[in-house]
Amino acid sequence: MQQQRNTVLIMLVLFTVFMFFTWSGDKNAAIQAKNQPEVTIQAPKTDNVVKVSTDLYDLEIGLDNGDILKADLKDQKQEIDSAENFHLLRISGNFKYFASSNLVSAKQEDQNIDPTQQTSAQFRYMNVKYSSEKSSYVMSKPQDLDGRDIQEYCSVYRASRNPDQKTTNKDSINPPSDNSSLVVTLTGTTSDGISVNKIFAFERCSHEIRVSFEVSNLSQPLRIAQISSLEQSVNDPDLNSGMFGTSAYRGMAYSTSDTKYQKESFTDIGELKQPENVHSSKGGWISMIQHYFVAAWIGAENTSNTIFSYGKDGEETAVVGIRSQDIAINPGEKATLSNILWMGPKDIHEMKKVSPHLELTVDYGWLSFLSIWLYYALEFIHQVFPNWGVAIIILTILVRSLMYPLTKKQYVSMAKMRILTPKMNELKELYKDDRQKLSMAMMELYQKEKVNPLGGCLPILIQMPIFIALYWTFMESTELRHSAFCLWIQDLSAYDPYFVLPILMGVTMLLIQKMSPTTITDPMQKKIMMLMPIIFTGLFCTFPAGLTLYWLVSNIFTIAQQFVIFRALEKKGLSMKNPVK
Repeated sequence: MQQQRNTVLIMLVLFTVFMFFTWSGDKNAAIQAKNQPEVTIQAPKTDNVVKVSTDLYDLEIGLDNGDILKADLKDQKQEIDSAENFHLLRISGNFKYFASSNLVSAKQEDQNIDPTQQTSAQFRYMNVKYSSEKSSYVMSKPQDLDGRDIQEYCSVYRASRNPDQKTTNKDSINPPSDNSSLVVTLTGTTSDGISVNKIFAFERCSHEIRVSFEVSNLSQPLRIAQISSLEQSVNDPDLNSGMFGTSAYRGMAYSTSDTKYQKESFTDIGELKQPENVHSSKGGWISMIQHYFVAAWIGAENTSNTIFSYGKDGEETAVVGIRSQDIAINPGEKATLSNILWMGPKDIHEMKKVSPHLELTVDYGWLSFLSIWLYYALEFIHQVFPNWGVAIIILTILVRSLMYPLTKKQYVSMAKMRILTPKMNELKELYKDDRQKLSMAMMELYQKEKVNPLGGCLPILIQMPIFIALYWTFMESTELRHSAFCLWIQDLSAYDPYFVLPILMGVTMLLIQKMSPTTITDPMQKKIMMLMPIIFTGLFCTFPAGLTLYWLVSNIFTIAQQFVIFRALEKKGLSMKNPVK
């Protein structure tokens, strides 16, 4: 009988395929980054800036074009137990990542072209050098902070607001009514005599920044549009990825009225010489995503927008953006154009209120339909037991309990197959020269004894997708970042620094292997089976501690299940202890 061997081999093959695809992506990216030639990256100047400090951001806005050149997130730390805020947008050395928003106007010869048929080549940038009344702006601190960190405070603050209220992208700016808002206004004039106010509006505990242009036309008739873009170096020298695929997707993602969610790698974007992959959409958004964080430009919902991407700097820089529908402004008239810039952690609940499908940037991969429900279950448990490690343990027990009937069927099937082993050996000897008759005889035997030969494999096939879905749930859930469990496990999103959990997981895996019956007699197969706990221990040394904790608890649950199931089977005369001769 080879049921036990087949079951384990199926598990190993599925796991290996999963690891290969996740690891190969990181390997190819690393090789590509290593082989890239040195190219001088063209970046905006960072010396003439206005500094803005809110409850969630420390920003630097350049006065040349009003680009956001630096964005530090105050509610997220760069490293665990560090006072340094997380650097989302930055320009340093040969790396750049910044957010830009500009006005473009149709060229004189293209004024009469149907706006829906106009291309980027038929627009010119209205470069504006701005000035500001102050060199720095600061949002007042909440009076009821009461010593709490800003992340905890904002969680309570958002919950106190209307949770079902959806943010809308309006074309007007409401002045702050209290100290919970901050508006930064930059003023400038183009060479054509067009007066421009660029306005950045911030709200308390919100990762949305409304970026608007108030335009006064003191010149000739023109058509203008707003282009908002994100520009980032394809290769990030500070990016650390795990050895076995423990880094998440980094690239572009967008959503249109026709496409709910679509991704594209920075490498592919970098190869585009001109704005391509152009998509028209009512509303829509475009983003750059990375592990745990996202920056996205969100177009006005009531207008038709154009989403685009292209590369520059010799394929070293990826640019993605969204252009609003252009509008006509006659001399003496005024107009307002507005987009929303989202910058922050991948918070599903907060992003759902901003724009349709923006929460899909929490990229759970091809099993997202399963991962999202596991996330909601984990979040619900955490509300009752406010420790993410404890929540993982309880979720593991619940998942394994739901799968108990399948596990029991697996062992019953294996026990019955063991009893049939002598009869199967007789059939193999009887029909050793006729494989077709042997197969027919085997099927008759299975039907007569009511045994499913695949019964031992089915639970494994079901468990592996759950394992993979949990892998991405733990990888993508920002809540686990820098979240402590107990003792030495201070970050469930990182690997165990002392490898205690992986070693314990390997020990429990070895115990399960010793407890489980086997009929494998081939010495080589036995050695492979004995090496599996060691191999898996090595793999889990690179996995997030939250995932390793899940697997460890799952193994302990399996050991307990085996005691219960084996005793029940022995009472029915289906012994699992001694191999059948």
